[in-house]
Amino acid sequence: FPRLMSWLEDDDVKAKYGIDTVYRMHANETPLGPSPRAIAAMAATAADLGTYPPMGDENVRAKLAEIWGQGLAADNFYLGCSGYEALELVTRAYLTPGDNVIVCPPTFGIYYKCAALEGATVTDVPLKADFTVDVDAVLAAVTERTRLLILCNPNNPTGNIALDQAGMDRLVAEMPDHVIILSDEVYYHFVENENYPNSVAYALAGKPVILIHSFSKSYCLPGLRLGYAIAPVEIADYVAGVQRGFHLNKLALVGAMAALEDQEHMKRNVAAAKSGRKWIAKQLEELGLDFVPSETNYLMVKLPKDPAVVSAELERQGILVRPQAGGPLDGYLRVSSTIPAGNEAFVSALARILEDAS
Repeated sequence: FPRLMSWLEDDDVKAKYGIDTVYRMHANETPLGPSPRAIAAMAATAADLGTYPPMGDENVRAKLAEIWGQGLAADNFYLGCSGYEALELVTRAYLTPGDNVIVCPPTFGIYYKCAALEGATVTDVPLKADFTVDVDAVLAAVTERTRLLILCNPNNPTGNIALDQAGMDRLVAEMPDHVIILSDEVYYHFVENENYPNSVAYALAGKPVILIHSFSKSYCLPGLRLGYAIAPVEIADYVAGVQRGFHLNKLALVGAMAALEDQEHMKRNVAAAKSGRKWIAKQLEELGLDFVPSETNYLMVKLPKDPAVVSAELERQGILVRPQAGGPLDGYLRVSSTIPAGNEAFVSALARILEDAS
């Protein structure tokens, strides 16, 4: 795999184009920033970074169990350095060379890397035309070597609910026992649709289902790199066993605890992100543009002009977005909601760009 290189940082964009303001609408970040309590707690901890962090994370897991409720216990959780690592820990724990993983593209690309690093093969079962999971095709794709089914729900980059309660119920009921269903639900807190699966119930029932969550989205702590998973206790214990010693740093542990104790800030952040997304959607409708119905903090919009060209022009105006490409994603642009001024700047700039192209 190639070495990862940095994106353009805000200051780079400002210097490149001689502008003063940059709106980050490309990374699915949320608008209000971290909880002030979390910022204060981490600042107070900085002087103590000369000693190692706790080896375990029991207090954060206990707080997560308290907040989630539904009968979950601390041992139903394990933590990772981001939702990405919480997922990667599963592939490290369960996959061996020659195993098979089922993925439903277009979806989050890191699933392929996680499988490849363990020597596993990947079977693609494409989403249907409406970007929902083809349950029949998934079940038909399972072999004796299949170890994981990885779902992204709501799906990234499309933003929609990829699998509803009935579909998830069927997958859990009909999936052979040797296959673990790994449901990446990092956008869970943005969902309003009543048909979204209550996946916690499967974990509580002891089904081989793992749910991936993150502090990056609803808690707006992407720079902290902290995530977690919910699973039956025996699965959570097994996956946690592959964690490194001192696997979480002090700032992450302290910041997570403070963020969890400030649920009101999290709810305000989610509400602001959803409000911004809905406002952008309304403006896109008025511009006559189609987009995928979203249950996240972002939209995937179909453009009449090359998204890469539109993205480059928006960047020149200090608005960062993500052009999509490849198969069913051709012609789409993904844009996250941000603060109102940024949302307004995006819509105004997009309208001008498309008008100039007509």
